[in-house]
Amino acid sequence: MDPRTEVTDGGWFAAASFLSLPELIQTIALGRKTGQLAVTNGRCTGALWFRDGEIQRARCETQGKEGLEGAVCVLCMSGAATKFRPVSVDRNPAGGMPTIAVLLEAARRTDEGWRLCESERPAGGGGVGGGPALGTAPPAPPSKTRCLVFEFENKRRMEGLHRPLTVVGRDESCEISLPALSVSRRHAEIRANGPILDLRDLGSRNGTFVNGAKIAGARIDPGDEIVFGDVRAFVVVAEEFEAHRQTEPVLRPGHARPGR
Repeated sequence: MDPRTEVTDGGWFAAASFLSLPELIQTIALGRKTGQLAVTNGRCTGALWFRDGEIQRARCETQGKEGLEGAVCVLCMSGAATKFRPVSVDRNPAGGMPTIAVLLEAARRTDEGWRLCESERPAGGGGVGGGPALGTAPPAPPSKTRCLVFEFENKRRMEGLHRPLTVVGRDESCEISLPALSVSRRHAEIRANGPILDLRDLGSRNGTFVNGAKIAGARIDPGDEIVFGDVRAFVVVAEEFEAHRQTEPVLRPGHARPGR
């Protein structure tokens, strides 16, 4: 499916009106499109820049927000109209933003009633109902189940993080067992303390990465990308992802050298 339906001035295409904004972004990602997607609802304005279907840049003009915050701000606009134009887009030196992580974070904030642009907020508060302003949202409450979603070629596997201690590794005794040679037998552990999730590498051969950075230990939150060896996962809130759940094992192609 092509997101373009009608040519407008300046090389722009009016995006398909029968698609919601998240559906349009998924269509661009699956089609590996390169170009700029402009979004406005008459009160707020923003844009996303894609290269080969991955978000490289994002900006909310109304708030002056960029990066992940800008992308979430754009996605949370209500009643938005969109248009797309193919243009050259450079790769972000810091790395692109995984589409699924951006969509999940926007879905979480929308479900909580967030309207991130000033003109979309009710009087008397930073967020809906006087909630905190953009960038100060509290972590997911403990009543919601945090999970890891492993992704590969549009197949997904979801694993709960409800235990006080979850070990991730290649060994079948691990709470989350990943049959990949790049994953060590006991690769990493995740400790849950109320709303806080702490990730620690267990001396793995190929390393543990959070949002592209190799870590020995780090706090993780919904929307974060984690890579164990060459197996990629995202932290999500289960209730917001259940409709998309699949159970197939998920591995990225091209294994690294075997873990220990």
